[in-house]
Amino acid sequence: MEPQVETKLRELLDRKEPDGSRTYPLGELKDALALLVLSAKLPMDKLSAEMTTILAEFAMKIGFTGEQAKPDRLQLLVDAYLATHPVRPELMAQLREALTPVQG
Repeated sequence: MEPQVETKLRELLDRKEPDGSRTYPLGELKDALALLVLSAKLPMDKLSAEMTTILAEFAMKIGFTGEQAKPDRLQLLVDAYLATHPVRPELMAQLREALTPVQG
Protein backbone atom coordinates (compact mmCIF):
# COMPACT_ATOMS: atom_id res chain seq x y z
CA MET A 1 0.00 0.00 0.00
CA GLU A 2 1.28 3.45 -0.86
CA PRO A 3 2.42 5.53 2.15
CA GLN A 4 -0.02 8.39 1.46
CA VAL A 5 -2.92 5.92 1.29
CA GLU A 6 -1.85 4.31 4.53
CA THR A 7 -1.61 7.74 6.17
CA LYS A 8 -5.11 8.70 5.02
CA LEU A 9 -6.55 5.39 6.23
CA ARG A 10 -4.81 5.79 9.60
CA GLU A 11 -6.26 9.32 9.90
CA LEU A 12 -9.78 7.95 9.32
CA LEU A 13 -9.22 5.22 11.89
CA ASP A 14 -7.83 7.65 14.48
CA ARG A 15 -10.36 10.47 13.96
CA LYS A 16 -12.13 11.37 17.22
CA GLU A 17 -15.28 13.17 18.24
CA PRO A 18 -15.15 15.98 20.82
CA ASP A 19 -16.11 13.45 23.53
CA GLY A 20 -13.09 11.30 22.63
CA SER A 21 -15.01 8.50 20.91
CA ARG A 22 -13.98 7.34 17.44
CA THR A 23 -15.74 9.08 14.61
CA TYR A 24 -15.74 5.81 12.68
CA PRO A 25 -15.79 2.65 14.80
CA LEU A 26 -13.42 -0.07 13.63
CA GLY A 27 -16.30 -2.36 12.66
CA GLU A 28 -17.86 0.27 10.41
CA LEU A 29 -14.49 1.02 8.84
CA LYS A 30 -13.91 -2.67 8.08
CA ASP A 31 -17.40 -3.01 6.62
CA ALA A 32 -16.79 0.00 4.39
CA LEU A 33 -13.47 -1.40 3.17
CA ALA A 34 -15.10 -4.75 2.41
CA LEU A 35 -17.87 -3.02 0.46
CA LEU A 36 -15.36 -1.04 -1.59
CA VAL A 37 -13.33 -4.14 -2.44
CA LEU A 38 -16.46 -6.10 -3.36
CA SER A 39 -17.78 -3.29 -5.54
CA ALA A 40 -14.42 -2.96 -7.29
CA LYS A 41 -14.45 -6.72 -8.03
CA LEU A 42 -10.74 -6.97 -7.27
CA PRO A 43 -9.12 -10.39 -7.77
CA MET A 44 -8.80 -12.13 -4.41
CA ASP A 45 -5.22 -13.18 -5.14
CA LYS A 46 -4.21 -9.51 -5.40
CA LEU A 47 -5.44 -8.59 -1.90
CA SER A 48 -3.26 -8.29 1.17
CA ALA A 49 -3.62 -10.81 3.97
CA GLU A 50 -5.25 -8.10 6.09
CA MET A 51 -7.83 -7.30 3.42
CA THR A 52 -8.56 -10.98 2.89
CA THR A 53 -9.21 -11.28 6.63
CA ILE A 54 -11.53 -8.25 6.55
CA LEU A 55 -13.48 -9.81 3.66
CA ALA A 56 -13.70 -13.16 5.44
CA GLU A 57 -15.02 -11.44 8.58
CA PHE A 58 -17.56 -9.52 6.47
CA ALA A 59 -18.70 -12.74 4.76
CA MET A 60 -19.28 -14.30 8.17
CA LYS A 61 -21.20 -11.24 9.41
CA ILE A 62 -23.58 -11.30 6.46
CA GLY A 63 -23.98 -15.09 6.54
CA PHE A 64 -22.31 -15.74 3.19
CA THR A 65 -21.06 -19.25 2.48
CA GLY A 66 -19.40 -20.76 -0.58
CA GLU A 67 -22.65 -22.52 -1.53
CA GLN A 68 -24.25 -19.09 -2.02
CA ALA A 69 -21.68 -17.85 -4.50
CA LYS A 70 -24.24 -16.36 -6.88
CA PRO A 71 -23.87 -12.56 -7.18
CA ASP A 72 -27.59 -11.92 -6.67
CA ARG A 73 -27.54 -13.95 -3.42
CA LEU A 74 -24.50 -12.04 -2.20
CA GLN A 75 -26.25 -8.73 -2.91
CA LEU A 76 -29.32 -9.82 -0.94
CA LEU A 77 -27.15 -10.73 2.05
CA VAL A 78 -25.23 -7.43 1.85
CA ASP A 79 -28.46 -5.43 1.60
CA ALA A 80 -29.98 -7.22 4.59
CA TYR A 81 -26.85 -6.65 6.67
CA LEU A 82 -26.62 -2.96 5.74
CA ALA A 83 -30.27 -2.45 6.69
CA THR A 84 -29.28 -3.05 10.31
CA HIS A 85 -25.59 -2.06 10.16
CA PRO A 86 -25.43 0.99 7.90
CA VAL A 87 -22.16 2.46 6.69
CA ARG A 88 -22.21 6.24 6.59
CA PRO A 89 -21.98 7.69 3.08
CA GLU A 90 -19.35 10.21 4.19
CA LEU A 91 -17.11 7.35 5.33
CA MET A 92 -17.48 5.62 1.98
CA ALA A 93 -16.63 8.89 0.20
CA GLN A 94 -13.57 9.49 2.38
CA LEU A 95 -12.34 5.92 1.83
CA ARG A 96 -12.80 6.26 -1.93
CA GLU A 97 -10.80 9.49 -1.80
CA ALA A 98 -8.06 7.85 0.30
CA LEU A 99 -7.82 4.91 -2.11
CA THR A 100 -7.87 6.98 -5.30
CA PRO A 101 -4.06 6.81 -5.80
CA VAL A 102 -4.18 2.98 -5.89
CA GLN A 103 -7.25 2.59 -8.10
CA GLY A 104 -7.20 2.62 -11.85
